[in-house]
Amino acid sequence: MSIQTSPIQSKEFPSTRNAQIEILGWLAEYFALTVKDIVRLRGQDPEDDNSRRCVQQSINRLLTKSKLHRVPYVDERVKTPTRSFVYGLNDSGVDEYGGKSLDDHSARTIEHELHISHFHILLKKSFPEPRFIITWQQSDLDHGGVDPDAHFSITHTNLPPDKNTFHFFLEMERAKIGNVKGDEPSIIRRQARYFELYNTDRCVKEWGFKQFRVLTVQRTAEKMKNLCARMATVPAHTSTCEIHQYQKKCNCKKLLLNHRMFYMTTEELFQTQFANKIYRTSKDFTTASYPLLEI
Repeated sequence: MSIQTSPIQSKEFPSTRNAQIEILGWLAEYFALTVKDIVRLRGQDPEDDNSRRCVQQSINRLLTKSKLHRVPYVDERVKTPTRSFVYGLNDSGVDEYGGKSLDDHSARTIEHELHISHFHILLKKSFPEPRFIITWQQSDLDHGGVDPDAHFSITHTNLPPDKNTFHFFLEMERAKIGNVKGDEPSIIRRQARYFELYNTDRCVKEWGFKQFRVLTVQRTAEKMKNLCARMATVPAHTSTCEIHQYQKKCNCKKLLLNHRMFYMTTEELFQTQFANKIYRTSKDFTTASYPLLEI
């Protein structure tokens, strides 16, 4: 189910009950958040002890009411890593407030989920209402041979209705390149499936639109450039090639994935320069960069 997001508000922290309702709403929308994330959503300083304390008190009450689930988390990128928690709605909370449940979620992949949440927050902040309308989908995504981390759309309300909505599939890459079949890592096989889906009637049937961009976030600039270079120069097997299914010799007409439908950036860039020209494509990654939405 797609969620139409609402504007981020910035005001003094509300009463205890209102604070809890506000937090439940954010967790329904963004799925997984830390205390500092919630403080930022409040428009306050995440390093301020009092602001964090107020949020933590509300979270503790919601844990007592059995509305939330928490997963241990250690941010290894900070100078002094410390153990904290990532919070989300449990099944009971989802039944009441909607969204996606954090119950039974693995601590091993929680950082991946956090980065998706951070992307969602920055997307909403960068394209505010009423000029833009954002929809976001993070569950029931296995359609048409692709299974992205998220699907989102940006509608520019000042453009003609038949040309004002832009669709994206988000791939937040975390793992090392691996799961190789027939000399291809899994990330290349996924990109090839998007390429096969693009601008087809099958895409309309499964997703309701024909054209889209695939936005892949890589951990480092080097990984991003390597992926762009491979997609631009090394043809990929089709999804039905026997080399994937039966480990036989290639029997397909290979695909060269050098197309501007493939947007690439890095974790650092999207966290710090989301609205700038930080996105490169496998078509022209050595010479050009683009904003997320080019009107």
